[in-house]
Amino acid sequence: MPNGVAQGIIGTLIPIYMVQVLGATLIDIGVMTFAASALLIPSSILLGSLPDRTRASKPFVLLSFLASSVILFIMSSTSSVFLFQVLYVVLALALYLKGPSTSILIAESFEKRVRGSVIANQGFIESLGGVIGLGLCSVLIGVTGHQLLLSITAPLVLSSFILCLFTIRDSPLYIERSLDRFDRVVGDIVDFSYHLSGDGSIIPDIDGEWRFTRVANMRLFGVGRAIFAFATSNAMTTLSIFLLNRANYPSSLIFLVFLVRNIFGAFSYLFVDRVFGGKGGVSVKLGALMRVALVLLLPVTLILPMPASAVFAAVILSLVAVSWSIYYVGYGLVTILYAQPGSLGLYDAFANLGGAIGNYTGGLIPTIFGFEALFIFSGILYAVALVVFHLSRV
Repeated sequence: MPNGVAQGIIGTLIPIYMVQVLGATLIDIGVMTFAASALLIPSSILLGSLPDRTRASKPFVLLSFLASSVILFIMSSTSSVFLFQVLYVVLALALYLKGPSTSILIAESFEKRVRGSVIANQGFIESLGGVIGLGLCSVLIGVTGHQLLLSITAPLVLSSFILCLFTIRDSPLYIERSLDRFDRVVGDIVDFSYHLSGDGSIIPDIDGEWRFTRVANMRLFGVGRAIFAFATSNAMTTLSIFLLNRANYPSSLIFLVFLVRNIFGAFSYLFVDRVFGGKGGVSVKLGALMRVALVLLLPVTLILPMPASAVFAAVILSLVAVSWSIYYVGYGLVTILYAQPGSLGLYDAFANLGGAIGNYTGGLIPTIFGFEALFIFSGILYAVALVVFHLSRV
């Protein structure tokens, strides 16, 4: 929770902090975020394999929190734009280390039937922290100032380090995912025997259907994740600028719309697992399908009068957040179930590649063609991602 609060503050505050406190330009911000995304592409392959290579996750979760708190403290103290950019890139690496380590910790600590609820509960707690962080930004930024608000993120992350130090532990045996793979083999054998006739030939069932287990194509799934991340960064990178300059929302209203979005996104984790259970592939596809429709509806905010426009934007963005909760739980289950040991970082590298490209096109397309073209292109990308997920058989 404390780390989630810190991330809620950072996500909103850092661009404003750079411009208003450090005197940075929009180009400085773009270069910084692109460098962080680009560096994560190769780094995530290595960092994502560390828990499996060492058969331990807790040390890397702790290292992520400790390193992040130190970096945030230095960031709040520096007045150099260049040093701030460098520290931001290193912070992105430190924060990423927690992701695959947490996924493997969940996979090896809980049996298959309850993992979906554990992932959903984790997402709910972190998202609720993000809501609190965004609320603090909205309320305190005019009272405490930018620098003090950034400086409190370091002790928040450090408190998460202390909590994890005493509350989590690694599984003594790293065998849960091996048991999952064995379970799939047994399932294949059962399906095979189901189709054996008395003379040893293979026949369909009485309705002429075959009941063999489908083998997931994880390479295609990785490509789908890259396209989904591309579409997301492409649509969302400059969304606040769309609401500010095209829809003519005041800054306070934009913060309120985003706060409503985050609240619905956080609480949606509470029902995602109950609705979809352990069906990770279904969740991934539904999340992509929802985004196809939702992103194409964003330009409607331009033709509605106020306050209907703001209400419509809040509803659409809340559903976008719900679609992310569905997708997040889904891809977590899919990668835990099908990814080979040591390869979790590879699928994150796919997503980071798509995200890096989207960070660039998210500013380029609306500058040249307008925001309407941006959202249409994102809708097409989400549709392509949906097709790829279907073909991957997850």
